[in-house]
Amino acid sequence: MALVKEHFIRRCWIKFGPSLHKASLLPLWKIIVILPYVSKTLLTICQR
Repeated sequence: MALVKEHFIRRCWIKFGPSLHKASLLPLWKIIVILPYVSKTLLTICQR
């Protein structure tokens, strides 16, 4: 399960990381909704 999350985050990072200026085009509520989930998932990955 953790590997799936890691792969998903890595894919998202590769997709959105280099183009953060595009992320600003996203509606603000999407960022607000996604951010806590991403941080929680990153914490889970770092703790194992």
